[in-house]
Amino acid sequence: MRTNLSGFVSAGVFIALSLSELFRPLRRSVESKLVRAVRNFSVAAVGGPVVALIETPVALGLSRIVHEHQWGLLNVLKLPLWLRIVLSVLLLDYTLYVWHVLTHKVPFLWRFHLVHHADLDLDASTVDSVTVVEWGQGLVERLADEHLEIRLDRRDDDVRTALLVPHGPGWEERLA
Repeated sequence: MRTNLSGFVSAGVFIALSLSELFRPLRRSVESKLVRAVRNFSVAAVGGPVVALIETPVALGLSRIVHEHQWGLLNVLKLPLWLRIVLSVLLLDYTLYVWHVLTHKVPFLWRFHLVHHADLDLDASTVDSVTVVEWGQGLVERLADEHLEIRLDRRDDDVRTALLVPHGPGWEERLA
């Protein structure tokens, strides 16, 4: 019988974080933990299967092709294994950082990423709200009475402005 050690470790870390947030919160919650958890896990219930059915097979298939053909920067460079592993982790982390920046800067990608910014209380359940298609403008307002609207504009001369529009007394107080 094969066990999924990473699944057990992830579940253990999630439970430990959730318990520590429950018994030793760092700040007062804005929204009910139950409401947030139900919303985040509902999103995960939709996004998880989509990722499992579509993204995972594509990523595994591509990685198999890359491995068989020995493509990639670290395959070209003849480096010790330990250095290739370190560089692989650093490059993967940097790639994820660049992807995250793009989800904020590219309007099409932002509409998919916005759900993470609808959560007023970041906690262990927020990470479970990863989706393939995330809620965009017009839907966030239905999720929570209180939210922060961030309007990003870029003029023709490439000057960028950000306007913060608080909705609800909690956000008005924070921005006062």
